[in-house]
Order: sequence, then C-alpha cells, then structure tokens
Amino acid sequence: MTNNDFTNEITVRAFMNAQIIGIAQKNGDLKKATETVVKEYELPNNYDIQDNSWIVSLLYCLLVVPKALFEKHGFSKHGRHELFDEQKVKEMIGLFSIINGEEGVQNPFYFIKNLRDSVSHVHYSCDENMNFTFKNRKAKESPFHFECTITKENLLKFLAEFGKLMANNRFILYASDKE
Repeated sequence: MTNNDFTNEITVRAFMNAQIIGIAQKNGDLKKATETVVKEYELPNNYDIQDNSWIVSLLYCLLVVPKALFEKHGFSKHGRHELFDEQKVKEMIGLFSIINGEEGVQNPFYFIKNLRDSVSHVHYSCDENMNFTFKNRKAKESPFHFECTITKENLLKFLAEFGKLMANNRFILYASDKE
C-alpha cells in the first residue's frame, strides 16, 4: 500500500459514520450530528459521510452478503442471472476501467463475481480521491487475474443502479430463499 492509500481508514470511518447516524436519529439533524462528530474526533470540516467506509459497506451488503441467493438463482461466472437484465448489468460495468479480466466485458456475471470476491477478500484499495481499485485471484498465492478501477462518482452510480436491481428483486430473492 502507498502513503496515499486510504483503505486502512475504512474501519474507523465506519464507526464515525455510525456515530453521526446515531446522533442524527436522536436529534433529527444530520448536519449538527456531523458537526458534533467532526469536533469530537478533530476531523476536517468537509468530512463526508459518503466516504470510503460507506461505499465499502454498500459493496459488502449488495455483493457479498447475498452470495447464497445469487448462487441459488444461477448467478455464476459461467451462467446468467435469471433476475437481472444482462444489458443493464453491462451498462453498469461500463462505469469501470478494466485493467485485467476482459472476460468480464463479455460476461457481466463473471465481472460481478470477481468484484464480489475482491470485496469479500479485501483485495481493494482507495486513494485520497476515493478512486477504487479492485483485484481478484483464483487462489491465495496465485497472481491476480482480475483488476479494475473506478472513480467515486462512478462507483456511487454503480451502487445506486445495482442496489435498485436488488431492491426490485427482493421479493423473488427472499421468497424463494424460504423454500
């Protein structure tokens, strides 16, 4: 990791963001809650709750947590996912710059699986501008076979679109999970 790698701040920022949300829930004012936490922890005045920890939390909840549901519905590196429009997923993948793993351009579910595994195994980094790099490998000691980068702005767009797909399919996902 370089000196400009802000990945190590994710855990601490997650706690601070939870503090902000907890205070805001009590007093109904997100701005004042942020100001309180900024002062308490001597953070910069431009502290943004939609930071690297917020982004990684969403990635984890949208990609890693529902793994069993994805697999149950045919989501695999070789198959298609019955719930998601392949063209829509390809458009979302277009927000990323693929460095290694061109198969992901042809098979969007291969891309999503590698992105999911990157998040799951903490093979990602982010810089001071919240630009993210994701990597994946097949085995612990093997070289990375997948790598992509994305800006914070585009990652937020991806999360919004992928989140909508998950939310719109939640009844199908969870109803069939009880079978």
